[in-house]
Amino acid sequence: MKRNISIWGALLVMVTALAVSAGAQNISRDRDIDYTGRIRPDRYLDVEVWTNDNEYYEGDDITISFRANRDCFVAIYNIDTRGTVNLLYPTEPGDPGHIQGGKTYRLPDRYDSYQLTVQGPTGTEYLRIVGSREPLRIPDWYSGSDLVCDDDPYDFMDYIAASYFDCDGDCPRSTDMTSFRVREWHQYYFRPVHIYDYPDWSLSGSVYIDYPFGATIYIDGIYWGVAPLFIPRIFWGYHYISIYDHYGYCWEDRINVVRYKSVIIDENIVRTKPGIKSRYREVQRRGYLDPARNGYPEYQKEVRVKETYKPVSKTGLDFTSGKKTRTDSNRNPGYYDKPEGKKQTDSYNLHKTTKQSEATDSQVRPGKRGSESTRDTYQKQGKQSTPKPAEKGSSVGGKRQTGSARGGEVKVSSGQKSAPKESTGDSGTKNTSDDGSKKRR
Repeated sequence: MKRNISIWGALLVMVTALAVSAGAQNISRDRDIDYTGRIRPDRYLDVEVWTNDNEYYEGDDITISFRANRDCFVAIYNIDTRGTVNLLYPTEPGDPGHIQGGKTYRLPDRYDSYQLTVQGPTGTEYLRIVGSREPLRIPDWYSGSDLVCDDDPYDFMDYIAASYFDCDGDCPRSTDMTSFRVREWHQYYFRPVHIYDYPDWSLSGSVYIDYPFGATIYIDGIYWGVAPLFIPRIFWGYHYISIYDHYGYCWEDRINVVRYKSVIIDENIVRTKPGIKSRYREVQRRGYLDPARNGYPEYQKEVRVKETYKPVSKTGLDFTSGKKTRTDSNRNPGYYDKPEGKKQTDSYNLHKTTKQSEATDSQVRPGKRGSESTRDTYQKQGKQSTPKPAEKGSSVGGKRQTGSARGGEVKVSSGQKSAPKESTGDSGTKNTSDDGSKKRR
């Protein structure tokens, strides 16, 4: 009799284990079902979730805030830029996620020993909060889930809320969601060393410092890093920029950061000279700093990577003037834009000989560096189809570019045409006549 009891006990344990494992499996999704209708709304409960900004760069710390109008149980999950679903709150197993009404909570809190860091890659990340006045079923996703969003993120979040965060008796629930944009750092620029609480984009602008390469950058007397340096957001208004090159020569001036705009400081603006001293005593004392010993331990390795980096020039259209403009992209040549067919290649070569004659202002990279790198790249690839006289025209454009001054702020390109533009057009006509003569032969 005892043996039979032990056998039945073993069978009962096996059945229980199977039930638990079945409950831990992913719930299949039916794309024909509208999961929004399966979430019965709670008219008396209101939950909210938001972030401290709507745009982040890889490596930025993020703070998530949430609250409810009355005591309830909440859960927060996200769909990151890779499509992976993660549980953000509760943070520990056994925590029911109970919060008090009218009180604002933050992840992480000031007493927490962890930080939430934006990982990337570039894309949009979605956050959702689910609240109920009854305890919610919290899935065991503390170490990550196996769910990956491969469809519309809004429909997928409804499916998750209806399938995984329910409660006994189909209780009414309240939900809210938000999203933010994740951007990648430009490959050409270094990351700032100074730990800065990035303000909201509506209160700030961007700063690009391209020159001199490897120079020490101070902003308002604080060491930020080395050039080329990209600062995605800095408070609008006036700031003093101090630059010390490796010779110990200094350049310092005041710039005006405008909201939603970018300030480019390149070789057309920076002129380091001996005898110039910073207005800040700490900057005078420190001067030039070795990058490898001041925040960039792998500086030489990064420099080698940046030397192999080649920008891509792309044309656009200024809708206000209806004229073509040029911008320099941070992408590697051919990674996204692969010319297809002879027409696209010829149009690119035609633009290559005229791009320097179009007086434009790049928002990302200085035009001189971008034009030279692009020309060298396409010559190596054997895509130079413009005859030699056109090369002379392009050198004239390059000469004119060195004399152009962009100023502190990036301005919308006027796209004015000049004499080299006309000479290029003639060369282009000559190319077609040459091709026609070859065909007649």
